Amino acid sequence: MTVYLIHGLLESSLGQFAPQIRRWQGRGTIVPLQLPGHAENTLDAGSDLIGDSVRLLAAAVERYGPGHVIAASYLGSPVALRYALEPDTQASSLVLMGLVPEVPEEIFSRWVQGFYVLADENPSLADAYERTHGPRWRSTLDAFAGVVERAYEEEIAVSWPMLEGSRIPVLVANGSHKSNERGAARRADEAGGMLSGHVFEGAGHVPSRDRPEAFAVTVESFWRSGNPRGLEHDA
Repeated sequence: MTVYLIHGLLESSLGQFAPQIRRWQGRGTIVPLQLPGHAENTLDAGSDLIGDSVRLLAAAVERYGPGHVIAASYLGSPVALRYALEPDTQASSLVLMGLVPEVPEEIFSRWVQGFYVLADENPSLADAYERTHGPRWRSTLDAFAGVVERAYEEEIAVSWPMLEGSRIPVLVANGSHKSNERGAARRADEAGGMLSGHVFEGAGHVPSRDRPEAFAVTVESFWRSGNPRGLEHDA
């Protein structure tokens, strides 16, 4: 198997998917992508952050071959979904973690501004960003905020019709802690077709980190069947 991992904003794939990388190494080719402006990627984030990221994923698939894609949150998920919806996509399945579709732009913009507030109020968080991404982390955040302001609907927003119209299996994998994420996964599970959902009890925004084994087992079952509706949700 070949698996492509795509992190969220100001995260890294090695950080968000470390337990799964350890579990799946040796079973196939695991490709943890680092998007522009993040971690060891030498390309800075710019005004075409989403387009550059989609092209990065496409180039990786061209190199390593078709495979499963797992993406996190509101940077990784829009990138992965936009690649998966391309006519010539080579993604065989898509797992989107920590995602709520159809967030209004005003609310999403407030979420992005929250990154600045938290970093300003918590020096240890800013230090962690700098250790992972270098001093450019703030310009990376600026670039993402710029995309949201300029082209939220076109480049960032994820809609239910986009998910329901996928030609490949899509799993919305969310934790139970946030009611909107829990509700989104349950709605996806009721959608039918190629879309399904799973709620990880006791997990927050990043179930791959909060419930690493449960996340891996659920994803593996999804890969085997393309439809995890036969699985019971976590008790």
